[in-house]
Amino acid sequence: MLVLVTLAIDRLGGQQLKEECDRLKTKPLDQTYQEVMIEVKRSNDEIKQLTKSQKGLKRSNVHMRKSQDLLQKKLSKVRKSNGILQINHKKIKTSAAILQDDHAHMSKEMEKMKTLQEDTVPWNVRGKQLKGINEHFIQFGMLDTCYRSYYLVL
Repeated sequence: MLVLVTLAIDRLGGQQLKEECDRLKTKPLDQTYQEVMIEVKRSNDEIKQLTKSQKGLKRSNVHMRKSQDLLQKKLSKVRKSNGILQINHKKIKTSAAILQDDHAHMSKEMEKMKTLQEDTVPWNVRGKQLKGINEHFIQFGMLDTCYRSYYLVL
């Protein structure tokens, strides 16, 4: 490439410019040129480091975007699960209320059963006695008295 540039300078500038370029090619660099060359080398090294850093940042950015997408999907699943859990919680609360009502009802029924078991006259016998007593009192017009006396006994 340097050869092409030299030929172009020769054609455009003539012999005098070519000689000047040849002289500058072989001339030793003074301190200023050396400092410029050192600075150019440092700049090249810095450009390489920045290029590596940029590639690393691009990879990190891609990784971060993938992570963000994954987190968004997981967040969506968590929100969906949360909705399902809230619905199930409401169902469980409703079931618990129903169970409490059933328990209260059954407790009352158990108390009734306990009372019936403690009674000395079984219910089927009591029913027959009351039927007979009711008929007797109906004959004599004293049904109200029968019920009053029955409740006084209990």
